[in-house]
Amino acid sequence: MAKQGSLPPVPVWRGADYVRIPAGRYQAIATRHKGPEWVRPFSRWSLLVEFELLDNGARVCAFYNFGSNREGPVTMRRGNYFKAWTLANGELPRKGQLMSPDVFLEGQVFTVEVKDSRNDPAETEKAEAEIYSKVTAILNVDFAPQSRIHQSGIRNHAVT
Repeated sequence: MAKQGSLPPVPVWRGADYVRIPAGRYQAIATRHKGPEWVRPFSRWSLLVEFELLDNGARVCAFYNFGSNREGPVTMRRGNYFKAWTLANGELPRKGQLMSPDVFLEGQVFTVEVKDSRNDPAETEKAEAEIYSKVTAILNVDFAPQSRIHQSGIRNHAVT
């Protein structure tokens, strides 16, 4: 029980901060990933891949859904992750090959499509203040020399 005269606790936001930038195509490098992990509120497996835009340094995330099978994440050939992973890898996966998200962190320069995330999980339009930008597609990958990326000082890493 709180002491008399003390103020009640005030909630503090500790969630992710997502930026909002104009929709469009940008050059970017992947800087980290988180997951795949089970996301309880959505009852599904999800992966976050964060990209840093080369022109302005903004960090924008792509989100990949791996289904609701509690046994583990599932990659579908027609899924967004399969397409993105194949582009980042430079070739299709071989039968039985692990499709690790580390493939995004190998210094490639990605051309990404960025759009606003306007709907909530119930597909209801978000309030203007809640809208943020997200990577909706990887359009192209340039397997540039590593030195260009390392000179920028950006450190790529997985988040555990």
